[in-house]
Amino acid sequence: MASISSLMSSSSSSSSIYGNRTNNIISGLASGMDTEAMIEGMVQGYQQKILKLQQEKTTLQWQQTAYQSISDKLVEFSRKYMSYSQSTTNLMSPSFFNNAVITSAKGEYADKITATGKSSSNIVINGVKQLASAATANTSANKLSGVDVGADGKLTVAGGEAMPDLNGDINISTLQGSMTLKWGSKEVTINFDELEYLDGGDGSGQVTPEQLQKAIAKKLDETEMLNGSGDTVKASELIQVSVDGSGTISFSDKTSGGNSVVISGASGKLKDTLGLADEIKDGSSSFQASEQAYTESVKRAEYLVDQSIQVTFNGTTKTIALKDVLKPDGQNLVTDPDEFVNNLNKQLDKAFGTDAVTAQRTQDGKLSFTVRGDSSLSVQSSKAGALGFEGGLSTYLDTNKTLKELGQFNEKDGTLQLGGVTIQGTLAKNDAGEDIYEYSLEINGEELKFNQDSTIEDIINTINSSDAGVEVSFSKTTNQFNLTAKETGKAGEINIANEGLAGALFGEVKPQPGQDAIFTATINGKTVEYTRSSNTIELDGLTVTLEGTFSAKDKNGNDVTDATNISDIDGTQGVTFTSETDTDKIIDAIKQMVTDYNAIVTEVKKAYTDMPLEKSDGSRYEPLTAEDESDMTESEIAAYEEKAKTGILFMDRDLSNLYSAMRGAVTSNSETAYLRSIGISTSYEEGLTTISLDETKLRQALETEPEKVRDAFTKSAEYGADGNGLMASIQTVTERYAATTGATKGILIEKAGSQYSPTAALNNTMLDKMEEVDKQIASWQSKMSDKVDYYTNKFTQLELLINQMNSQSSALAGLTGGY
Repeated sequence: MASISSLMSSSSSSSSIYGNRTNNIISGLASGMDTEAMIEGMVQGYQQKILKLQQEKTTLQWQQTAYQSISDKLVEFSRKYMSYSQSTTNLMSPSFFNNAVITSAKGEYADKITATGKSSSNIVINGVKQLASAATANTSANKLSGVDVGADGKLTVAGGEAMPDLNGDINISTLQGSMTLKWGSKEVTINFDELEYLDGGDGSGQVTPEQLQKAIAKKLDETEMLNGSGDTVKASELIQVSVDGSGTISFSDKTSGGNSVVISGASGKLKDTLGLADEIKDGSSSFQASEQAYTESVKRAEYLVDQSIQVTFNGTTKTIALKDVLKPDGQNLVTDPDEFVNNLNKQLDKAFGTDAVTAQRTQDGKLSFTVRGDSSLSVQSSKAGALGFEGGLSTYLDTNKTLKELGQFNEKDGTLQLGGVTIQGTLAKNDAGEDIYEYSLEINGEELKFNQDSTIEDIINTINSSDAGVEVSFSKTTNQFNLTAKETGKAGEINIANEGLAGALFGEVKPQPGQDAIFTATINGKTVEYTRSSNTIELDGLTVTLEGTFSAKDKNGNDVTDATNISDIDGTQGVTFTSETDTDKIIDAIKQMVTDYNAIVTEVKKAYTDMPLEKSDGSRYEPLTAEDESDMTESEIAAYEEKAKTGILFMDRDLSNLYSAMRGAVTSNSETAYLRSIGISTSYEEGLTTISLDETKLRQALETEPEKVRDAFTKSAEYGADGNGLMASIQTVTERYAATTGATKGILIEKAGSQYSPTAALNNTMLDKMEEVDKQIASWQSKMSDKVDYYTNKFTQLELLINQMNSQSSALAGLTGGY
């Protein structure tokens, strides 16, 4: 029997039953009694109850492991034989069977045709008059990207503003840098650019603490961070920034979570300007602001001399240092704009070759760049605004820009001028409840809505994932949108209204219509000209893909191009097909599937039919206690536990139903009779039904009628078949008992959890039962501890009393002189 101390080990590190209470205890030295043994005997009932509960928990753990062993095999079976994403032996996939059939095209034009599958018909493709194609359209994005196409075909892009006076002043922000805020354990950093300076608005340049607070709040609204659940949200949803009458700007938790918000870091000029060093050191949630100017004025040329621009020409990027443009001699600063442009061209010639990229000033003083019409160019700089082209320049559309960045957006009435078109928006609300303006775009009758903050990339992705039936792509090289109907043939359309947002983005769309495939085939001696919307055609089990055109031949070998002369076509010429089935690949997969299936049903049947074993005295094998194991070897423990685990799921109804369902999936699917005829049947022995396989019959069927074998395995009522084949029937069972995803998992997964379902591993019936047993164990340990304390107190009082009596007796003996 386990000692009290071992049962109370969770609350005491002492080997004594008294745990950590030894300072308050007097041992049985005075009375001569073994008080620990006596107390242990008094709480024996509690010990027995705790031991039983611990054995109950061990049994639950064994049962959980037994359930998981079965459910894991079901999951692995499903993934191996019924998964399109995780399996190379997916017996539910027609492609697995089709790919095992090697079909070859024969004839003069065999390179124009490919085929898969196998047909019992005699098929000849006599000629292909035309291939199916999708409707397409190309539209220029030059208006959107501000590209000017010259008469010579060259492309020119210019800044949005006249090039500023290089000898003039430029205001530089003293708030340039970053501030990092810590919300709970999460951090967010907001950044202020050097050219992003604050202005009080009254012409004085002075900025009040209230205006600084609004600027910080705006930055938080533009910056994302992770919340406590790991979701990405705006920082402004979590952090509140406020200012009081004394100019103290404070940060606090905007949620109900009570998180602390402190300034944890700062960099650049911002750190010194706002005096944040002490606040960072102290972990402060506020700082003192005052009304002041947060700008300093410097000469533009002096500011730019330490900057650079990045030029990407036809995919090659070079950095142009502006010191080589503004101080080519290393001493004198250039302030003349024409000299600036000349020096810039010298650096561009050095980087890309003479006249590959040419800089110039337009008549209205804007800095512009010109390249050949077949080239692409991008000019970027973090200080581009100081040169008059904020946001950079490119000969192609920047698809990451929003509609309001590409056009002129009026926040008051929602009008958007874009690509030479004025669009009136409709006032609406976004997910955050903020006012936005929506703009409609209609393709093939499908209305899609966007707002001023939608990027071109957003628009392209939304169109492509919609039901509009059109795929849109963008080419940087040609600066064009390419629109392609998702369906080939005449039925595929591209119908876009030349108005609203569609007109602004795509202009007038004039699609090239799609066309159907036209080919002539002789099937079992009958010659017909066929029209199909796709280049991939199904012909009596043979999947033919047309890849090129060629003319049919008459008996004299001459071309026959007119369908009215179809009777002249020689049906023995053209492209023919031969097919061979790689039966070994399919049979190996089916053999392994049968082996795995039989292993599952064998384990399931054994689990619920094996009765628990009994000892010679008629008692059952219970889990060993720690004290039991201390007197046994490892092999003895293993042998005992094997007996104790036998029958732990005896008469389990779920497993009984699972076995019946697995058996029924094989014996009662719509293809059972056919499967039996090709060697896939069941055998029954000693109460167990398994699958048996006649490999000879299956091989013969695969060689003579592979499509029938395929359908017997792959057909599914869910996809329109007249019933379920073998694998769909088995899948119904595996999903019911071992589904690892979805709101409701499989029966065994819900019951015992699984390594394949992280959520169910932490939330299942068996785990709930074990947690309930743990609570009972803790409760009984607490009760036993209280009893130990009670008896300990009583024995301690007894020891004290005996000690006192012994002392009194000694004192009396001393007084009487030993008489």
